[in-house]
Amino acid sequence: PGSATWTITGSTDAWAVSVFIEEAVNITPPANPYEWVLKFTGSPSTGLLFNNRHVIGTKNYGTIEVATTGSNPAIMVGDTAFDTLKITGVARTLQFGHASGTGYTLTGRDWQISGTAGNLNTLQTYGTTAYNFVKTGGGIVSADYLNLSYSHATPTSPQTWYAGAHSTDGGNNTGWSFTDPAVQQTV
Repeated sequence: PGSATWTITGSTDAWAVSVFIEEAVNITPPANPYEWVLKFTGSPSTGLLFNNRHVIGTKNYGTIEVATTGSNPAIMVGDTAFDTLKITGVARTLQFGHASGTGYTLTGRDWQISGTAGNLNTLQTYGTTAYNFVKTGGGIVSADYLNLSYSHATPTSPQTWYAGAHSTDGGNNTGWSFTDPAVQQTV
């Protein structure tokens, strides 16, 4: 199979994966799991939107796009690896819940989560436990106009994670620089 794009509209457990579901449902994923695109639409309730928590190990996806509307948060729970995280729209809230292993791993450089002046996108914990972002494959992660809290980002040397100069440090963050990355010139 080639790439797979799934548009998921729902409010509670719009994407719920468990070992039991994987065994019971015959889903043929793309040969490369990073070709998966999951796009969430609709207006989430206070329930879970993306639930990976009953999976053994980390699930790999290509693009996870949150294109929801309304004021309630979209929520991700469980160890997840993705090449691209995208928030469509501004003034959105994305909460990250408990992940028992590595947390949330960004394997690529595509991090499309910036808000705009006066319309920050919020990344925060779902509960009281900090969540982990891990960047693999080199490069930097850059955004702006975020309200960020309870996030632990690695690696920290060299500096990898840039929240942007217009972002707000909501507290309990590590590994983030609330500046813009230095401009790199090529000769």
